[in-house]
Order: sequence, then structure tokens, then C-alpha cells
Amino acid sequence: MKTIDGGLSWQTLQFPSIKDISDVFFVTKTTGYAVALDFEAPPFGTIFYKTTDGGDSWSESRYRHDDVYLIGLHFLDSLNGWASGLEGKIAHTTNGGEEWIAAQTDTSSFTNFPILGFSFFDDNLAFGYGGHIDIAGVIWKTTNRGEYWRAYGVGPEPIRGLIVFDSLNIIGIGGDFEYGTAVVTTTDGGENWDYRSLDVFGVPYGLSFRNENEAWVPLGFAQKFIYTTDKGTNWIQYDVPDSGILYDIQFTDSLTAYTAGRFGYIGKYSRSLVTVENEDFPTIPVNSGLGVNYPNPFNPETIIPVYLNEPSIISLKVFDIRGRETTVLANGWYEEGEHKFTFKAENAASGIYIYRLDIIGSSGNKESVAKKMILNR
Repeated sequence: MKTIDGGLSWQTLQFPSIKDISDVFFVTKTTGYAVALDFEAPPFGTIFYKTTDGGDSWSESRYRHDDVYLIGLHFLDSLNGWASGLEGKIAHTTNGGEEWIAAQTDTSSFTNFPILGFSFFDDNLAFGYGGHIDIAGVIWKTTNRGEYWRAYGVGPEPIRGLIVFDSLNIIGIGGDFEYGTAVVTTTDGGENWDYRSLDVFGVPYGLSFRNENEAWVPLGFAQKFIYTTDKGTNWIQYDVPDSGILYDIQFTDSLTAYTAGRFGYIGKYSRSLVTVENEDFPTIPVNSGLGVNYPNPFNPETIIPVYLNEPSIISLKVFDIRGRETTVLANGWYEEGEHKFTFKAENAASGIYIYRLDIIGSSGNKESVAKKMILNR
């Protein structure tokens, strides 16, 4: 589907043949590529499509290796592009898709897992992401223009979106149906990764930053977004309008975003259509809850965020691993919004601590939740 009026109307584009199209990537308004899987009749494999007239017509070509299934595309320009696929397959083109050449990968135990997509920092440094449910989340890294890729196991569940801030700092989103959403980060260019569960129901299917600090993620069947205003340290849930089941989101700039999902759902976010008091919209969380402390592990202090969607009486306490109360951080009436509490542990011993939040909302809703943190001296 294609729009030329900012999403007010959509035109359905026709491909030369009916295939299961898995990704589309445009490098200009007129030049774009698509990739599809061919299961109609042997030999099975991958079909590439290319348009140079904005999608009005498409040329079709078959990947030269049969039984290879490529599902993701990323182009740097009209000539240089990469395709990712099942069983850890990667191919690249330097002539606008006229020919695709298989790239080399390492021999680690994670290499042959599905690669769902790419995120590039520059011509030389790039990352692939993917994995397999209940087995491993995997990130691939290249430093030589995609000629060779090294695989890293970064967690127990697939990574479904990745943003490269710079050559050192990267954030990804992942998870599965059973354990929910997780965030993976690195501060050393991908040599070491931290995988952190958010305890949020739903599977992430995309990641897009609205500005330098604020990012949004659709959670599919959970019918929610999560968003962050601090580059992924803390996340807040937000209900999808009209209970949509969404699988992707893209901000074209800080004022406009598009999201799409099941049953032809297409949504548009427009800043000019929303009245807000400051840049941190929305300021009131959809749900009350307890955030993940940061940093964690910590020494000697850490910040614990609390989110309230209505004025509430809260109790926030810290306990040692034996269940003995050590500190009362909050005990009283707080207005709706985000509140941050600092736990200082100058005289405490190293180890695991529990912080527990009890909430009684002004509407009568009650909630109690606890999380772990580690003091590491």
C-alpha cells in the first residue's frame, strides 16, 4: 500500500505475482525493493522485487540459491543493500539488486538462528538482530562493510528491533509470548550485552525513536505501546487507540509517526493534532506501577521510579534478602505522574535487596509489586 497525502488515502500496489512479501525498503521516493518467500512450487526460495517509479511497476528476480529464505532488507543507497533470513543467511548487493552475493558468518553456536533485520551505523559498522523463541536472542556484528558477520548470544528470547546511537551505544527490544518484553543494551560497541526483562505483557514488534531520548514500541496482541523518555532506562505502557493489534511503528520526524497492524489497522500520530503542556507527552502514565531501578547493579545509590496514573497513597520500602525491612523511601499521598526515589546504601552490605511498592489509588484500586536490585561493592 502507498500514500502520497500523509496517510489520508492509500493505494494498493500490484506485484508481478502473488507471494508472501516480508519486507519493503525504499531508498528514494521512486526507488524501492521488496523481498518475498516462494513456496508455490519447487524450487522453493526467495524472490526480490525492484521499482524505479514509486511502486507503479515492479521487476522480479530470483535469488540464485534455492532453499534459502530471506525476509529482511536494508539499503544504504540505490546500489548497496543487504538481505537477512532464516538459518542465519545474509546476502548483499552492490549493483541495486542485479546480483546478490552470500556473506560470510562465523561458526559460533548462534550463527544459524533467524536474522530478522539490520541496523547500520555507517558503511562499515552494522548489526543484525534476531534469534529463536525460548532458545536465544542473537545479534550479529560486522566491521568490514558486511563481508563477515560475528554472532553474539545476548539473551533467551529473539531481538526484534535495534537502534545504533553511535559506535559504542546500542539498544534493542525483544521478548516472547510467555515472558513478555525485554530490553538489550551495550556500551562497548556490541562486545558485551545486558539483557533486562521489563515484566511487561506483550511481544515487541518494532522500535522507533521520536527524538534523541523518546522511543515507542508496539506490543502486538497486548494492544499496547510502551514508550521511554530516557533512552530506554524506564518504560511506560500506553493503550493503543481502538484496541489495535500493532506490529510496527515508524517516526518520520519528531511530529509524525505511522503504525500498522492486523486487519488493515493503520494509525497516524501527529503532534500538531494533540494539545500538550510540555515536550514529555504523555506526562501521566496509563497504568500505575513500579519501574526498574537504575543503575543496577549499583554502588552506593540507585534511583527507583514509581508511576501513578491517579493520586494515590503509596508505600515504598527496601528489604534485605532475608525479608528484613531496611529503608522506607515513601509513605504517603502522591499526585499522578512519575516520581523518582533515591536509595542510598552507604553502610549496607553487598548483596540482593528487594524493593516493594504498595499502592492505594484514589479510585480504590490496589496494587502491590516487588523487584530485585543488587548492591555490588
